[in-house]
Amino acid sequence: SSFDLYIASPSIMFILIMMLWMIYPFSSNLLMFENSMLYFLCLMSLGVYGLILAGWSSNSSFSMIGAIAQLLNQFSYEVVFSIILLIILTNINNMNLFNLLNFNKYINFSMIYFPLMLILITMLAEINRTPFDLS
Repeated sequence: SSFDLYIASPSIMFILIMMLWMIYPFSSNLLMFENSMLYFLCLMSLGVYGLILAGWSSNSSFSMIGAIAQLLNQFSYEVVFSIILLIILTNINNMNLFNLLNFNKYINFSMIYFPLMLILITMLAEINRTPFDLS
């Protein structure tokens, strides 16, 4: 309905992605707190708002239907992705990304190869790559 909202929706998506980089484990981290993986999951779930905003503000019923279909698709894969991540994080008893990396240094990760494989499959499904593309 508004051209300004249509132009603003990619910038909203870009800001969300840049906010995700704040918890990436560099040597000097921008944002380090105990629940960094919860922050990650929340920002990943906010990505659909930019998509819905772009679909609604384009004044086309087809783009709105496509945005709603993508929203439902992303939501269904996001539930599986969140559950798998929470299963991995319960093994280390912490929601901090740095503790997950430290856990990886000292203990063999062979016990979570299957959840990591499920995360890979879920990520492929969420970005609509070859075995999961709906078009």
